[in-house]
Amino acid sequence: MHDVAILQRELLPHIFTLTPRQTQSGYFLWHWLFAVAGNLPVRKYGALCCPDFPHPAHGKARQNETIVVIVNLELWAKIRKFFIPLPFDLFKIFNMKKSDCIFILCLILFFLPFFLIGEVYEWYKTFNGAHGMLMSALKFGILSTLGEVIGLRIRKGVYHEKGFGVLPRAMVWAVLGMGINMAIIIFSKGTPMFLQYLGMENAVAVMTEALSWEKVLVAFSISVAMNTIFAPVFMTLHKITDMHILQTGGTVRGFFSRCINMEESFQNIDWQRQWGFIFKKTIPLFWFPAHTITFILPEEWRVLFAALLGVVLGVLLSIKPSTSEK
Repeated sequence: MHDVAILQRELLPHIFTLTPRQTQSGYFLWHWLFAVAGNLPVRKYGALCCPDFPHPAHGKARQNETIVVIVNLELWAKIRKFFIPLPFDLFKIFNMKKSDCIFILCLILFFLPFFLIGEVYEWYKTFNGAHGMLMSALKFGILSTLGEVIGLRIRKGVYHEKGFGVLPRAMVWAVLGMGINMAIIIFSKGTPMFLQYLGMENAVAVMTEALSWEKVLVAFSISVAMNTIFAPVFMTLHKITDMHILQTGGTVRGFFSRCINMEESFQNIDWQRQWGFIFKKTIPLFWFPAHTITFILPEEWRVLFAALLGVVLGVLLSIKPSTSEK
């Protein structure tokens, strides 16, 4: 049996093609994936390397006879080479583990009732309208912490590690979330009034009307004002609390064991990264347009959308800028 299965290859299909290895040929998608990965489910005998749809031995294949999608391996190599210099390897991110499947399943089970059960969604709308600040704390406490967890997964390949401090981070985000809700209210009301003061007479009224270029302009102005005045202070405070969580072991008890030394914290901040990447790049390139969408949305959806952007924030913070950034 050993001779038949291993030496003589009798359990595998015989090689009936005379196609040279250098000839470009067609594979079924699942076989092509094995060929690209270099991992074959059984021993690497020649039969498994044969194309499923070899070109004729004599003459050139006509393209209109091709029935399956042919994937150019050279093109794949170029795409792979192009993506390698990214701050984090996108292909590694999607190399899913068992923990990723469990994580995604938990997210689906958590959010699915809000979409499938009408009573749950109605309760959310009623409670959100009656207790806006409390819901802001819950939304940011859950979603923004989720973003940081995803950021950890991108950086280190795990969803949790000792000293990371999921609970302290959720507490901090809950408090910051209420501050963000306050900022959204202040700037969404104050900026249109300021534009009206400058001469745009319908700046306040346009925010209650249907989508138009004027409404987009006012929403963009609100976003620029909030992210220019409020966001740098908010981001710096978040960075200081993040450093405090790591310094105190990532526990709730450690977080409250001593006060934050603000002078020391300001000195320990990596200002090259804070200014060169967080302030100078993420604010104008991402947060300005993202929060423009926030202020175009109806008021009851703004805080939720802003909290969802916290997930994106976790991903952004996981990106390591190059050393050349100043």
